[in-house]
Parts: sequence; structure tokens; C-alpha cells
Amino acid sequence: MVRRLASLLVLCAVAAGCDQDSSSPSSPPPSGSAESVTGRERVGWVQGSISPGDMAMLRFAAYVDGSRRVLEGFSCSPSGSDAFACSAPLPPLTAGRHALEIASFFDSGSGVVESPRSPPLQLMVSGIVAQLSPPTSSNGFAASDGRALHAEVLAGDLIDPADVAVDTRGRAFVVERRGTLRIVEPESTAADDALIEPLFGAREEGARALSIALAPDFARSGLLYTLSAQPSDGGSRVFVTRFRELRGRLGEAAVVVSQVVAADEADGLLRFGPDGSMYIAVGSSNGGSGQILRFLRDGRIPAENPGGSPVYWSVDALPVGLDWQPADVSLWTIETSRTIDRFEVRRRGEPDVNSTATRQPEASDSPRLPRGTQASGLAIVNAPASAFDGDAIVSSIGLADLLRFDGSRARAPTGEPVRLLQGRFGAIGGVTATPSGDIYFFTQNNEAWSAGRDVLVRLRVVE
Repeated sequence: MVRRLASLLVLCAVAAGCDQDSSSPSSPPPSGSAESVTGRERVGWVQGSISPGDMAMLRFAAYVDGSRRVLEGFSCSPSGSDAFACSAPLPPLTAGRHALEIASFFDSGSGVVESPRSPPLQLMVSGIVAQLSPPTSSNGFAASDGRALHAEVLAGDLIDPADVAVDTRGRAFVVERRGTLRIVEPESTAADDALIEPLFGAREEGARALSIALAPDFARSGLLYTLSAQPSDGGSRVFVTRFRELRGRLGEAAVVVSQVVAADEADGLLRFGPDGSMYIAVGSSNGGSGQILRFLRDGRIPAENPGGSPVYWSVDALPVGLDWQPADVSLWTIETSRTIDRFEVRRRGEPDVNSTATRQPEASDSPRLPRGTQASGLAIVNAPASAFDGDAIVSSIGLADLLRFDGSRARAPTGEPVRLLQGRFGAIGGVTATPSGDIYFFTQNNEAWSAGRDVLVRLRVVE
């Protein structure tokens, strides 16, 4: 049913008038040349040798430099015998040169059947190609593998969000770096005012909030923990504050961990592991190595920690993602630096053999993320009823996406990830997943949207 498509043609800009007949494709540009575009145009092609009934089943994917994205907003009309003239808006493109290929596909019921790709069209994108603005409503769309998704904006006007946690009732707890906590009710909308609670007192002058985690028994105890950092002699002081939440208010604040780390401008995150312990990933946002610290919930150092130290694991760069694979309780982290983003995996019971003094990062066989990812978070889905169960979801600032890696074999993934958002929400600042399979993420688009306009979004798979 699916056939190779005819060569591609960039059509007139969507917002502008067009005097030419854009229903027929032209020949591709000569080898070595590239068609200059702004990124706001449509691309056209001919889908040939197909009946109208089969045509109604087809969808289309664009391959930009080999990366697959499902095309949205396409339209097709009859053009001669058994042929259809089609066009669609160009997918999001960064400035520079790109190769664009189109393929048609359909869901056969047992999997996706896809045509060979069209001959590549060389594009030279100039200027700013996408003027983003904060979304305010729900929408449906498809991931790069064709899977249907639904996104709902739960809260807007976030100010420099740092992390999010979600309770069993669906309430989202969003920490902002300025030291405030926003509590968003599950049926809230972007127009609603979330409850805002301060996290810092006078003694935390100069502190920045970094992360939040709900106690494993939060539904009963109401205890939540925040990770913050402030400048200190010789580096930074990171501290964990425990609060009790009751009807949207915080009380009984107590600092349970206070640790000086050799990290200028410390950044990090806080998570509870399957063993009930607190794991603190910390490093410098200016580069250098990082550490995973492990404490009991009351701030004591676990007896099984190596050498009685809070250091559980030493890593080579800033750890921005931390979660556990449910299949074998292995700990996955993501390290990021100016030159690399990669997974690291520590199996349950392994000693801390990878100290910064002995590790050779150049020789590491840890799988790397796509070039330019600039990872900002990691969530491993632990929801047996979800199509994403066991998969790793990586939030990306550089690629403006959520990257889905297959985690079904309980090992750090390899190969190309599925792109869930494909630039629809701009840069993504962090991600978490719930036991129901919902994925929550927040944006990080200060430069594109101006400060204080980021949003919290709930993403669901359409079954």
C-alpha cells in the first residue's frame, strides 16, 4: 500500500500569499546546493499509485538529518490518476543546513508499516525559525514513532521552576529556584492560581531551591523534603529541609541534612530510593565531577555506606537525572557537561569502585545521548498498565524534547530514542512519572518567552 514519494518541493510561506501553483513538485536541487528557507514554509510532495480508500489511512513522517518526526497539519488532494498532491508545514528546524526526507506510513494493527523515504531535499534555514509562546490549552499530537499523545497545561506563569513531584491524588508540587513551592491541584488549569508557599527563612540568605521529593509514605505522613544550596567557604552548602504538608500549607520545617560540597554554584536533585533512603545528586553547574550522597530520612548516614561516608557514588560530571529501573532495582543516572550527555548504571549491591581518581571517562562504555541533548532530568516509568512501563524518559533543553528510551531489557538503553514532543513546548527543564503512567514536565524558556512564563504540563499516552 505505501509507495516511495516523489521528490520534495518547499512551498510558499504559510502566512504569506502565493501566486504560483504549489500543487506539483519540482526537481530536487542540484547536489551540493540547498534551498534557502525561514522554516515557516510548507513542504510539498506527490503520493502516487494509491486508491482514495488507502490514502485515507496514510500518515507522514519527516526525517530531519535522519531524526524521525511525525508531520502534523498535512493535506492531500487528488492530482491525476491514482496520485495525490500533499503538503505540510515544515517540522521545527534550527538555523543552518538540514537534509529533509518524507515517508508515508500506516498502522497495520500489528505494527507500523512505512514506505521508503523520498530523495533528500537540502535546506538552508536562516534566522529565527520558531517564535514560541507559552501554550495555554490541551492538545493531541503524535510522537516521532506515530504514537498518539495528549498534553494538558496544568499551570502557567512559573518562575524559574527547578523540580516537580506528584502525590497519589494528582497534586503537583513545583519548586521554583527563588525558594517557593507551588501546589497545583489535579483539575487546575493554566488560568488558576496555584497555592504558593515560601521555603526559606532569613538564615538561608542567598539560597536557591534545587529539588523536591515526597516521602514514600507521604499520603499518610504528609512529609516532603526539599534540596537547596547556598554559597559557603570552599564551595557550597547543600541542605535538605523536611516539611509537613497539611491542606496545602507547610509547617514543622527542620533541616535534616547540611553538607558542604566542593562545588561552586552547586546544582542537584533529591530522590527517595526503593530502600527508603534519600539520594542526593550534586555537582557544579560550572563543570567538574559530581557525587551521589545517601542518607536515611532523618539525616543519618546508613551503616552500609562505604567507609561511613555519605558518598554513595562518584561520577564524572553534573548528575541531572536519577531514578531506578523497576525490573532489577538498578540505579540510573544521567551526567551532563558541555561536551557530553550519557547514562550511567549502578547495579544493586555494587561497591563504589568508580572514584574520580581512578575513572577514565574517555574509556567509558556508557551509552551516550544524542548530540546536543543537554539533559535536564530523568524519569523511569514504573507503571505496568502503561505502554511506557520500564522506559526511560529524558528531558532535554538542547533538543527541546522528551526522549523516550526503551528500558524493557533492564539495562542502559542504546540506539535512537523516540522524540515525544518534537519541539512543541520549547526547552524542557525537568520530568517525573507517576505510578499511573502520567508524565509531568515543566519548560525552561526564559529567553524565548521571557521570565516567569514557563508552564507545567501533564502528558498521557492515548491508548
